[in-house]
Amino acid sequence: MITKTSLQKLFQLNNKIKIPLYRQIIKNIIENIHNNNLSIGDKLPSINSICKEFNLSRDTVVKSYDILKEKGIITAVHGKGFYINNSRSEIKTNVFVLFDAQHTSYKEELFKGMQEVVKDKASLDIYSHHYNPIFFRDLITKYRNDYEYYVIMPFKNKLVEESLKKLDPKKVLLLDIAISTKKTDYSSIFQSHDFGFENALGDALDSIRKYKKLFLVYPQEKHHPISTKNSFLKFCQQNGIEYQVEHDLDESLLQKNNAYFVIEDDDLVSLIKYCRKMNFKLGKDIGCLTYNDTPFKTILEGGITTVSIDFYQMGKLVGKQICRPVQINTVVPTYLFKRKSL
Repeated sequence: MITKTSLQKLFQLNNKIKIPLYRQIIKNIIENIHNNNLSIGDKLPSINSICKEFNLSRDTVVKSYDILKEKGIITAVHGKGFYINNSRSEIKTNVFVLFDAQHTSYKEELFKGMQEVVKDKASLDIYSHHYNPIFFRDLITKYRNDYEYYVIMPFKNKLVEESLKKLDPKKVLLLDIAISTKKTDYSSIFQSHDFGFENALGDALDSIRKYKKLFLVYPQEKHHPISTKNSFLKFCQQNGIEYQVEHDLDESLLQKNNAYFVIEDDDLVSLIKYCRKMNFKLGKDIGCLTYNDTPFKTILEGGITTVSIDFYQMGKLVGKQICRPVQINTVVPTYLFKRKSL
């Protein structure tokens, strides 16, 4: 017999969150199956009892049961009620995806990789924080109860770290940068902006030695990890490479027989414009390396050399984690994609 107590154990419903109540009913039943609280042959509460206990409309409960029947998870026996029919049940997971910014080619590759794996197993809603800690906090606060899983690109900021504590760490995957506290360890899939970056530069050492000086154009206001700059300095000092760090790419910096490592794509565009104006040929008169590989860089100016992870493969790792969350901390390899520009 289904009692009031057993109803409250089976269903945790909240009409103040974004997830529709019919989906919450479906989710609760599936979670109870996965947790072995419900087994094949078990009878479910009647539609009327759920409506009465939780003050729901009949249409809401009927809709949830109809969907479960369509998926073969439950079956209806005329005159008796509803029963669990299948313990291998799945429903789309609603996923909150928070990127730092939108409309970048490498994030498109990342998202493609995620979609390739999750297919119809998850629904991905994308947001952007634009490195604004207050906006980051507000997004987390607003949606902290609305999703089953959270994929988040954080950045180093005290308010960001405090905001993350509002989420259940078991439902969080940090992307690109790992953050942990004494009390909370989040799962993460990230790239190494220090030793991985340094090793990739090492693969380009012979080509870099062809040039008199290696410039790093490191924009201070773009929130790029400082570890990249530190690893660049370490690499140059250990290998006897003459170097110079600049925050902006100015035309006056361009001279023959120098190489330039640019972090931002805007600076890459400026570099190419300056080269065309001065009749410099990439890979011959000057060298060029950039960060974050994209399909466009494989053909631009005959091919731009990049230091990058494989964002598509990273996306596939994220997709696997969405489908079957486990505690992980995975460093994605950083590669040198050597092309004509160096």
